[in-house]
Amino acid sequence: MEPPPYVVCISCTKKHEGTSFNGTGFIVDKLGHVATCWHVVSKADEITVHLPYTEPWKYGICKKLEREDLVILESIVPPSIQTHNALLHPDWQRCTSIGDSVTVWGFSASEHYTAPQRLDCKISGFGEIDGRIGLNGDINHGDSGAPVVDANGKVIGIAQARDQKRSGHAMAIPISLLFKIFQSEIQEQNIDPSATGVLPEREHVARELTLAREKLQMLEQLHSEGIISGEIKTEYTRKILDRHLLME
Repeated sequence: MEPPPYVVCISCTKKHEGTSFNGTGFIVDKLGHVATCWHVVSKADEITVHLPYTEPWKYGICKKLEREDLVILESIVPPSIQTHNALLHPDWQRCTSIGDSVTVWGFSASEHYTAPQRLDCKISGFGEIDGRIGLNGDINHGDSGAPVVDANGKVIGIAQARDQKRSGHAMAIPISLLFKIFQSEIQEQNIDPSATGVLPEREHVARELTLAREKLQMLEQLHSEGIISGEIKTEYTRKILDRHLLME
């Protein structure tokens, strides 16, 4: 089975220590927002998301809820094309039972594989409302933030940690909690029709060029305000021009 195209590897760097570490996340909308566990990125000075269709992109914190170990990341400069996004299950509790088979796609083996690896397991139990989902699989470091996908391909949870009380078992954050907290950031249904290819080609190209100019202006502003470095400005200017230059 091919890994879902919305699962991404998250690389974090502690610049002052010169150390790096990885985690997993998944894209939640067409704008490239990424959901993961807060503990994956909480100590990072720099966050890089390896989107599946292009070069790595620098990301920052959009919204977080530390007590629930949840965070939404957003690209410093929005991706130039729509991203593949996970199909989130808004009513997973009614449709999921103990014993159901699920798959976790994580990057715990990122030193050996460039794609996420699958862990097949079953639902072992449920916490109270918005409590943790029990899984009879032992997730590893690097799997935190991975999507828990049901048999119909819908994400029902976010792999979080090993269950310290039960060896060989893991816990996942229910996707309903992500909906409650970050509903305004999950924009799967809020898509600009001009980006779907339904406009005539000439209008579509004009729209693309306008977006490119807006992104270049955004880079200038972020750099002038000291939010991004000159190196990041140069890197993302090149990425934007690589996509749009031939269209002019």
